[in-house]
Amino acid sequence: MKRNCLLTFFVIFFATKLFALNMISIKGGWFTMGDDKTPLSIKHNVYVSSFELSPYEVTYEQFCNFIKDRYEILDTYDKGLIDDSVCADELGYYPPMFHYNKQWPMIRISFYTALLFCNWLSEIEGLTPCYEINDWNKEITVKWNKKADGYRLPTEAEWEYSAGCGGTDLQMYDYSKDNLNKIANYWNKPNNDVLIPVASKKPNKWGLYDMLGNVWEWCWDLYNYYPENNINPVREDIALKDESYLESSAYNGEQDRVRRGGCKASMTDEVSVTYRSHRSPWTRTYYFTGLRVARNAPDIKIFTYYVNDTRVRLRKEANLKCETLRFLENKEAVEVIEETEFKECIGDKEYPWIRIRTMNNEIGYVYGE
Repeated sequence: MKRNCLLTFFVIFFATKLFALNMISIKGGWFTMGDDKTPLSIKHNVYVSSFELSPYEVTYEQFCNFIKDRYEILDTYDKGLIDDSVCADELGYYPPMFHYNKQWPMIRISFYTALLFCNWLSEIEGLTPCYEINDWNKEITVKWNKKADGYRLPTEAEWEYSAGCGGTDLQMYDYSKDNLNKIANYWNKPNNDVLIPVASKKPNKWGLYDMLGNVWEWCWDLYNYYPENNINPVREDIALKDESYLESSAYNGEQDRVRRGGCKASMTDEVSVTYRSHRSPWTRTYYFTGLRVARNAPDIKIFTYYVNDTRVRLRKEANLKCETLRFLENKEAVEVIEETEFKECIGDKEYPWIRIRTMNNEIGYVYGE
């Protein structure tokens, strides 16, 4: 009993130190998502709120701590991942010659097991888990509590925004072909089929490692055309049925979740900020799929009590003659997106027009200070 308590203490201490202290704060903003290469990747402007993202993909060592601590609730396949011979078979190496590197990114993680990992990490840090998971291994259903402060998967928009550092020309912003070898582990001789420890390559400008290459990373979204909503968009209704992909009867395209970033077995076209991949949420074998964790930013980083008068109008554009969307409430919390170059003269004083987002996801303009 005492030994189990000590083990639990070290697991909690390890996970807390490794994740809580290393999350990168990502300041929200507008960016151009997509690349116009296919009808499923049309360029469009998207706004994402501030959030936090792990700089590293989850490693084998981290994931094995989760398996040990939640062994009784996992299925046989997930339990088997703690034996590195399972991963050896994936990589084409075989025991007894092979030992999985503890700092390699974990592979063979299903979407659903990734959600369990996120909930576990939240629980051991005393945070509210983000996911409600019902009927594990049966007719499974999952629901995301968007107000929870625990760990979660990034949305597809959050992932692309982070990978491209908010740039508008995402293909060239940090990942030009000349620079790709420095920041991504992908199918490239002479190391064309070898995983490497996380953070072995250079990070992008926001301090995020391995956003491209090494392993695919799960996102929360179902795979389909991009959502029509451009403010914190997320696809949660139904996935697109891909007939060519469904030639294999093993998968149901109407349940597929998005993967991003490519992997160590990817060719150059997949190693892209904008490339969209998708797989069954139960995918484990053959595909090099892992995850990195995200968190909502604390409210204090997102919202500022900016409004101090019930007469403040939220306008569609930065113009006094423009349509009024509504009057803001006194002490209403809003997010300041940007201070524009436009000014409004009131008496002998100038006030800047400010673009804001309300807690109801309304985007508009006010002026003041």
